[in-house]
Amino acid sequence: MHPKHNGSMKKITALLLTVVFLISPLAAASFADYENTHENTGDLAADIVAVAITQLGYKEGSLDGTVQGDNDCTKYGLWYGLNYQPWCAMFVSWCANQAAVPVSIIPRHASCDSGMNWFKSHGRWQYAPYYGGTYTPKPADIIYFGYKYGQEYDATHVGIVYYVEEGKVCVLEGNSSAKVQTVKYNLDTSYILGYGVPDYTSSAASGDPYPLGIWKVTASALNVRDDPDVDGTHVIGIRYEGDLVEILEVQNEFWGKILLEDGSFGWISLRYCEVVEAAQKPDPRPDPDPPATEYTVSFELNGGSVGPSPVTVEEGGTAKIPSDIPERDGYAFLGWAAGPAAEKAEYLPGDSFTPAKDVILYAVWTEGETDGLLYMADLNRKAWYMKAVTFCYENALMSGTSKYSFSPSGTLTRAMLVTVIGKVCILSGGEIPAAGEQVFPDVKPGKYYFKYVSWAKSLGIAAGDENGNFIPNGAVTREQLALMLMRAADALGMQTAEGDAALLDAFADRESCSGWAVKGLSWACANGILAGSNGNIKPRDPATRAEAAQMIYRFAGLIPSGDD
Repeated sequence: MHPKHNGSMKKITALLLTVVFLISPLAAASFADYENTHENTGDLAADIVAVAITQLGYKEGSLDGTVQGDNDCTKYGLWYGLNYQPWCAMFVSWCANQAAVPVSIIPRHASCDSGMNWFKSHGRWQYAPYYGGTYTPKPADIIYFGYKYGQEYDATHVGIVYYVEEGKVCVLEGNSSAKVQTVKYNLDTSYILGYGVPDYTSSAASGDPYPLGIWKVTASALNVRDDPDVDGTHVIGIRYEGDLVEILEVQNEFWGKILLEDGSFGWISLRYCEVVEAAQKPDPRPDPDPPATEYTVSFELNGGSVGPSPVTVEEGGTAKIPSDIPERDGYAFLGWAAGPAAEKAEYLPGDSFTPAKDVILYAVWTEGETDGLLYMADLNRKAWYMKAVTFCYENALMSGTSKYSFSPSGTLTRAMLVTVIGKVCILSGGEIPAAGEQVFPDVKPGKYYFKYVSWAKSLGIAAGDENGNFIPNGAVTREQLALMLMRAADALGMQTAEGDAALLDAFADRESCSGWAVKGLSWACANGILAGSNGNIKPRDPATRAEAAQMIYRFAGLIPSGDD
């Protein structure tokens, strides 16, 4: 058995892989030690090996790779979005990414089994001699280790073939004795299951790794966002494994633009998709160097000062609104609009659009202070949620996602929800004790929500998943929100009505309610906290920030005042 790997301790489950696609964005960091100093040559096989060599000696335990530990903390896990998890497959994926190997040639994977099965399903697999194979591995092949149980192959470790000599294969591997190192194995050992043989010479290898065209989702569930980034507050939909999507544009390296059902557009991460059919590139021979048409977006300050400079883009290009905020004494800036007399902003700093002509955008102002809900241009003042949002904002239960936006259609994370429930407790005269010991491995001391999660765990309001993790950045579904509020009511000794499962029969999607959530949903309906939408209760939909504010507002109204 490999010195650090066994099936029970280091196996990443399919459920954990599903979680990575729904959690919040990857953090960015700079790693001075073990920086990839290799300059790619375009020879993908040579480049991935060269990249891996630059990492030899990197130790798990700290992001810079210089402090030995046994906690699975690595820059590779941080990059992938699964830090503090077994990282041999993430190391291989990181090396492939650094070497510019397209995901259509080496898939991004954190599970050894999923990587092995991908090569098998794509006809790029060779069994090792112990399992009947006759293949001799080559440098840059992806080698999978593990065991066979009956007819099932269980991959528990993976690396990159460095070289083969004298009946042995030398492997560049991560998560090997808690570090990146080379290890030699006999070619005929039973520990080697076989080899993924990437098609480094395919047409996809020499082209764009993220081409326009038809792609297939490979993640169990993949968020659709309204911007080409990983801001967890801007999830506007979900695509599921096997869904085919047409990628119309690519930005920020791997974010693909797709057309939504309502005619608007969204963005998905192509890291969790594979190309099915690349769009044909136009023939460059007619008019190979046509003159470029440029459009200018100018900014009229409308009485203000210190505004942004004009933005110039080529025809068909994307213009991004600068982040510069103009100033005007006695007024608050709301954003930009196409007309000088507009009262509501059409564009906010950081927004993008494709101009079809020269454009002048005018600053939109409102009299008053520069803080508060009044200046959040994405709120509809006449919407059903406005009273609840105002209550949550004015009582410091929820804040905006930026100075000029509340993101009512965005999602609330589990950490945010527990923090809001704790603040409701404080608002009603309760206390949140200082946090003691760490209660979940993925809830670290120093986080703003640390003491609230500890408090919620101690009262039975919040619980972890089957792996013992809290998943602080996971989106909250409507049924999860209802259940946590019911538990909070019980923990705070609130006198509330008992729920009756029969109440759920009024909703057309009653059968979609999870069994564990029926009690919480029934309680929420009985106490006027949760209502349906067009005859549906939508239990498994992520709760939007506006919906969460409404439920929190109604929940707070059930708490008796100190005068009673």
